[in-house]
Amino acid sequence: MSIPFGVRIPFVDHLGFTLERFEDGRSELHYEARPEHLNSFAVTHGGATMTLMDVAMATAARSVQ
Repeated sequence: MSIPFGVRIPFVDHLGFTLERFEDGRSELHYEARPEHLNSFAVTHGGATMTLMDVAMATAARSVQ
């Protein structure tokens, strides 16, 4: 079984991110927030949003070896 992000990241697994593009210094992740990922205003929790940004930037950087 391949590990799309290069390593297993339990929190990313929990959030359900999928890696759609990983090349030439770019990455594309897809994410659909589930009810347990929402804050008290019923919008995606900032921690989930910032994790998406963090993982997208890290995978983009790792796409150029």
